[in-house]
Amino acid sequence: MEIRYIHDLPLDRWEEFRDLRLEALRADPLAFSSGSDLLEYSEKDWKDRLQKALDGNSILVFAESDGKLVGMGSVYLYEIDRYKHNASLQGLFVSVSYRGKGIGVGLINERIKLILPDSRIIQVMCEIFSSQVASLELHKKLGFEVTGKMSDFVKDGDNFYDSVFLQKQIR
Repeated sequence: MEIRYIHDLPLDRWEEFRDLRLEALRADPLAFSSGSDLLEYSEKDWKDRLQKALDGNSILVFAESDGKLVGMGSVYLYEIDRYKHNASLQGLFVSVSYRGKGIGVGLINERIKLILPDSRIIQVMCEIFSSQVASLELHKKLGFEVTGKMSDFVKDGDNFYDSVFLQKQIR
């Protein structure tokens, strides 16, 4: 199985982007901060979201196997001067049937590789909900350190989860 990482998913593949993101919502509702609001997105909303990444307003990275999108993650770059030395890795998801094959590691490393040319960025950070045990362990394995947490920060149904903050120095 060969995995290819795509940084500029063409706009005409917006339906694949939508389908992967909705798969993430069904498989693991807490993998991303946004949730069921995505069910109300129109075609225009999905295209706009993908176009923003193509315009450089955000970074989306996709993992593809045999022409099928099987994973994704994003990067938020801060616009305010005093925060521009940071980048935030957000929303990591790998399709259930492709987990355990190194794709999550690849998506994390690929996103870091994309921001390395920006010499202003000295650290990357991420926020992971405590229910995402595999993601927390993966980030720690890749050198991210826990820097804090907010107790009971997110509520899903009747359950509360902590929000765990991690960061990694890249310079």
